[in-house]
Amino acid sequence: MKPILVPTDFSDAAFHAARYAWRLARDTGSALHLLNVYHIPNPIQVLPIELIVTTDELKSDTESALKQMAEELRKSEGEGVSIQIASRNGDTAEE
Repeated sequence: MKPILVPTDFSDAAFHAARYAWRLARDTGSALHLLNVYHIPNPIQVLPIELIVTTDELKSDTESALKQMAEELRKSEGEGVSIQIASRNGDTAEE
């Protein structure tokens, strides 16, 4: 079976969608792939100027949040579904 991709922004709505996708994955024997796309804001275009973080820090924070989301899914829905996580730096629509 093909894997199910679940893009997330870590909102409550995204978590509910991930729970639904988890159940679908369980019922079809598919793997679940959680994905978050992040970007480093350009402080020249953003007012007020945001705190500058490195790509490594952003990637680490994102992967930590994805791992936490996967654990919350396992706690609320149980085992039985393979959950993969991935994060990408870039434009959300393009990634």
